Amino acid sequence: MNKKVARLVSYGVFAVFLTACSDNSQTDTETTATPVATVAIETAETPSSEYTAALVPRYQTDLGFQVSGKVSSRQVEAGQKVSKGQTLATLDDVDYVQRKQAAEAALKAAKQNLQKAENDLRRGKELYQSNAIGEQQLESYQLAYESAQDQFQQAQSQQQQAQNALEYTRLKAPESGTVVAINADPGLVVSAGQPVVQLAQGEQHQVVFDLPADKPVTESATLMLNGQELPLSLFSQSGALDPLSFTRRVRYNLEQPLDDALFGQLATVLVVNTDYDNGQLLAVPIAAIDQRGEHAQIWRIESGKAATTEVQVMELTTQQALIKSDNLAVGDVIISQGINRITEGQSVKAVN
Repeated sequence: MNKKVARLVSYGVFAVFLTACSDNSQTDTETTATPVATVAIETAETPSSEYTAALVPRYQTDLGFQVSGKVSSRQVEAGQKVSKGQTLATLDDVDYVQRKQAAEAALKAAKQNLQKAENDLRRGKELYQSNAIGEQQLESYQLAYESAQDQFQQAQSQQQQAQNALEYTRLKAPESGTVVAINADPGLVVSAGQPVVQLAQGEQHQVVFDLPADKPVTESATLMLNGQELPLSLFSQSGALDPLSFTRRVRYNLEQPLDDALFGQLATVLVVNTDYDNGQLLAVPIAAIDQRGEHAQIWRIESGKAATTEVQVMELTTQQALIKSDNLAVGDVIISQGINRITEGQSVKAVN
């Protein structure tokens, strides 16, 4: 009887032991799987960037006096709108008035000398016809008349130049526009051609800013100013990169006039990257991108195992990577954290 009881107890203990071993095996399998965080792939918005730009005029001209002298007055200020022909600044014209008077006096004398030479020639021809003088004397009258003509023309030219020089002491606006800057304080001595006024002709605005070398130049952009979003179109781009900043300067035309904006004012330009093809862009966390191989890749969970999928990184933002892949779609679940602790085929489990 005691032997039977002992045998039954032994069978019970063995059964309990087998059950415990089975449970421990299952528990060990679960604990060996590496925990990872997962996330669903999202649709990416078209990449865009914001830049600080300056409002500049479409046409800007540096104006200067055509003669040298001392500035006597300036009649406009920076930011002032002017009309065509309006006087902007003047030079001291005392010397130029005297030159004009001297040129007019020389012209008057040359005119009188020409009239005398003309009279002498006419009288000489009459005397020559009456054989009162010889051919040599007539030629002298002719030469004197031609010389008087040359002197008169020269005096006319000098008088016109003196008149022009006097007019050049007044700097006038060649076209209607806005004064951007002026450096014509009274008393300043300037040389001919020295820029003293910057004039923005017309009302058309442009924006100018520096674009990083790795960013594409787009045909259109958006100006954000005073709560408005205004369309821009590409006007020009620099043909060379700045060797220090590795940027290129670009200019965009503003399609409509701005009444409440000043030249030189700063604004924000939004540039949308339209350089991608029609392939769909996907958004994933930056931490999900694994760069340990030859190509960028992300990790997925397939039948409890970690598996990689090659991707092409198109753009990086502050938090997301914009990618393209033929093997992924919106909504697919990928491993978002812990990728540095896993290898291909390793057992993993999501802990989200």
